[in-house]
Amino acid sequence: LQVAQEKDVKTLGFALLSAGIFRGDRSLEKVLEIACRAVKDHVYEGLEEVHLIAFTDTEDEELRRAARGVFSKPAATGEGKQCTRCSAM
Repeated sequence: LQVAQEKDVKTLGFALLSAGIFRGDRSLEKVLEIACRAVKDHVYEGLEEVHLIAFTDTEDEELRRAARGVFSKPAATGEGKQCTRCSAM
């Protein structure tokens, strides 16, 4: 996301390849929570959309669950204020 910000990227997509066979000992739930939290923690001014892309029905279900858990709590911006984009999700 830092490189995306430097290049003024407004829409970004992440294929969650590491959620599959490359996740090692971590649970699918934990890997997807980490992905959602990374997005939430690095939102920047000008970023309009981030798409997290699951491949299987199980990954999709777990991703939706992780997103509800992570994005239902407002994020803080760098200035300590709540991120209005995250709190609206």
